[in-house]
Amino acid sequence: MTVERPTWKVEDLTLSGSFPARSIDPDAAMEAALAYKISHDRLNDVTALVKAAMGYFIEASQDALVELACKATAGSLRAPGGWELEVLPQRNGQSADLLLRSAVAGGWHIGLRTAKEFTGAALARLEELNQKIDRDLDTLGLTGKEKILRRIFPKGDLTPAEKAYAALEADPESYRGLQPGDRFSRLTMNAFTLKGPPAGVEDFSRLDEILKADPDKDYLYGNHVQAVPELSLSDERRELLSSNSLNIVHGSAEVALLLLSRLLSENGLADIVKARSDELSLKGWRCYDSSPGGAEIMDAATAAVYRSGGLFDERVLERVFRFSRGIAAHDVNLRVPDFMSLAVGLVKHGYTSPERLFEANDGKHVGYAREEDFGFSVEVKTQRGMYRVDLHIEDGEMMRICAFRESGGVARPVGRFVRGADGFEEDYAGRRTGEPEVAYHISKVMDMNGIIAALSTLSCVLDMEYPEAGEADIPQP
Repeated sequence: MTVERPTWKVEDLTLSGSFPARSIDPDAAMEAALAYKISHDRLNDVTALVKAAMGYFIEASQDALVELACKATAGSLRAPGGWELEVLPQRNGQSADLLLRSAVAGGWHIGLRTAKEFTGAALARLEELNQKIDRDLDTLGLTGKEKILRRIFPKGDLTPAEKAYAALEADPESYRGLQPGDRFSRLTMNAFTLKGPPAGVEDFSRLDEILKADPDKDYLYGNHVQAVPELSLSDERRELLSSNSLNIVHGSAEVALLLLSRLLSENGLADIVKARSDELSLKGWRCYDSSPGGAEIMDAATAAVYRSGGLFDERVLERVFRFSRGIAAHDVNLRVPDFMSLAVGLVKHGYTSPERLFEANDGKHVGYAREEDFGFSVEVKTQRGMYRVDLHIEDGEMMRICAFRESGGVARPVGRFVRGADGFEEDYAGRRTGEPEVAYHISKVMDMNGIIAALSTLSCVLDMEYPEAGEADIPQP
């Protein structure tokens, strides 16, 4: 029996939702998310998968993250294996800042924030002042609505009680420190150390110095995670849960989430995460992406995290790898005719060496091609670097595509695709070609996306400049 997918409405528009995570087969969900064949690139779907998985993980981890912050301030936090941990003295009573350093992988700054909580004395004093303000405003003849507006938008002459209330709210001493059970407010994670010391930072090894840096200028660009609480009480009462649009993932966010999951597990907090994950798994999530496959991506992401006890662990990361490879194959299949027509056209019109390059997009994309024993080799330069794409042809038909990043005289593989029964399939593991594995890294995903876009752009511009090229010149892709 086919189960009808949950839906929700925005005025007259009906949108899809995900199924409850515990009801989803994660393997079947991944296949469904990859199955969509659409007429445009799907490169943004990888970010959508990571963001959906992060949303579930962060929501399941809120209480555990508060416990993590408390352990940090108490000096009882343990680092995962292979990492060194440094805890910065608190900036305020509602924060914890950690530095995790690895000699191999650089480092991450983790910032944890909780909502402000008044001390008992401050809370009692605020209640007294609140009652005094209410009496004063009655004396001034204000209606109930006017009182509310005045509290939200204070203007004019404030009463002494209103001034005292504002001063108490602004006083840092009015707020107590972190305690278990506080409300999680925000998580930020930034990669660093790979760009050299930021300006104005005296000791780059110290976290308190690192935090003086401007994340937009000094941290490794594109490696950033920001998450805020997902749900409100109203969300809990709805049939479908809502993800927070303020969650941000850039660059190797999945690496940061894996590290955070390890940190939670190392400090005995995985059970807290799992308990909350079990609650979340009873409901689906609203999908704000109305494009084909959006709800299926949400299914695949939430099911993967649920099956890992609410954590973003190695099993979830492997599914991200698998999905990114499949999406690359989808996009390659869309552009295969462009690849072949470009290679043939460049050679035909003499663009065959670094001395004679074909340019497009105001010089942002340049390239040339060579005929080889196996077929064609296309060299293309983008703003990210220099790449080579080998197109292997057998009996007039393209059978294999191998993409490399070239740097310092070394060609490192970033993508590999082999013709299958229904088009080109990814072969990053080298099972069909016997070639070395193309290890996953977000930079390689970005490289492959850039290669596909650059070859397509060059092909389009070449066709416009040399419209006389005939199909008979081009082998079948």
